[in-house]
Amino acid sequence: MAADLTQDGEPQRVIEAAVAALGGLTTLVNCAGVLRGGAFGTDACTLENFLFNFNGNTRTVFEMMQHAIPHLKVAGEANPGGAAIINVSSVNGVQSFGGGMLHLSCE
Repeated sequence: MAADLTQDGEPQRVIEAAVAALGGLTTLVNCAGVLRGGAFGTDACTLENFLFNFNGNTRTVFEMMQHAIPHLKVAGEANPGGAAIINVSSVNGVQSFGGGMLHLSCE
């Protein structure tokens, strides 16, 4: 399924479509992200670039979990230990690089 998770309503649509197609949900893997650099003091350090990174790397993870958790609770109640959320991040969550402040702040 193709989706732009940064668009309003898309995370919910994706979860609902998965539940409908699979008959439930036992696992959510958040493994997508974006990178648009911008160091303070440069023209690239804009609110627009910050929001691009935040929406692609943080907001989408939050919304996917928000919509998946009710279904994961059902799976966990039916089979204790039978539901999981896996959030994948890049090395940038623990190792910074020059010019990447806008991206790194969302890891």
